[in-house]
Amino acid sequence: MLDLQTDTESQPQVGSDDLLAVLCDAQSADLTAMKTASIITLNGHKITGFVVCHPETHDRCIVEMSACRWLTNEEMWWLMHVSESPLTANAKLSHEEGGKE
Repeated sequence: MLDLQTDTESQPQVGSDDLLAVLCDAQSADLTAMKTASIITLNGHKITGFVVCHPETHDRCIVEMSACRWLTNEEMWWLMHVSESPLTANAKLSHEEGGKE
């Protein structure tokens, strides 16, 4: 059964049990559901997509607001464990300089 709760604006909130229903038997489903529910509750984030994993290759597809990004298992590992945000790495974003290189 869904454990939807309501916030101060009467918007349904997703609880960890709801997330576990979606995650089913995914690796670390309990911890993933708890962390996600905490982020939603504490920071006001909303779910806008999913990450799906191929069972044999472990390649990922991030589906967010109808856009898809395909990543190999190695690319996903790099993204989650090695890469730095362009903002924290002091990189200039192209729009910050009017798109000029």
